[in-house]
Amino acid sequence: MECKTFLIKLLEKLQNKAPVNQQLMRSMQCLDPRYMAESKEVCLAQMKRILHHLVGANHVEESVCDDILREFSEFCDFAALQANFREFEPITDRVDTLLHSTMGANKAFSKVWHVVKMLLVLSHGQASVERGFSINKELIVENQKVASLVAQRLIVCHIRSVGGVTNVQLTKELLNSVSGARQRARVQNDIGELEKSADEYADKAESSGKLTFITKSNSLRRTAKEKKASLQDIEKEIDEKPPEMKR
Repeated sequence: MECKTFLIKLLEKLQNKAPVNQQLMRSMQCLDPRYMAESKEVCLAQMKRILHHLVGANHVEESVCDDILREFSEFCDFAALQANFREFEPITDRVDTLLHSTMGANKAFSKVWHVVKMLLVLSHGQASVERGFSINKELIVENQKVASLVAQRLIVCHIRSVGGVTNVQLTKELLNSVSGARQRARVQNDIGELEKSADEYADKAESSGKLTFITKSNSLRRTAKEKKASLQDIEKEIDEKPPEMKR
């Protein structure tokens, strides 16, 4: 009985937090192709409720609502004549693909398509955002800068988008870009070491009064200056890479 009570409370909690409890979410049933084709009046009533919410949230101008409803009514008439709307299968078919190819591709439905696009991208939760936080926690290490974390996330997302590490194309341009970045890092380290040594010789010259230390310090600073010029050339070459390579 305790397990039964627990399951009941758990389901009640899930139901209370479900998006379907919001009137706007329930009204989005009018985007179901089957309802468009078979229940035009019900869909029009639901679209009116949706527009009421969007106008209140300043996402849609009240002056265009009549045009949106007219276009939606005409689209429902169009959907009633289409077999792919009446035979739509939610498990295998995609609502966004169907509506984009029919409503989005027709200028006569441009105003209602603007509203439908907003509804299709409406977030139903924050699970995907929280998963991103978990990925960041796995990637981050001590003393890591923001740029490094962003770079690692970009790499992870790209690998996932292409279906795995083995599907990443190592093009000549990509290898050249990576090589240039590695060379820049080495030059930056060299500049830092040269400037550090130059400062040490300058301090020794000041404390001992020996001019030879000043000579060595100036020599190191000249070398560091030349390295900086070389670094600028490398950065220029990297900046001249095609935009797609930099991304």
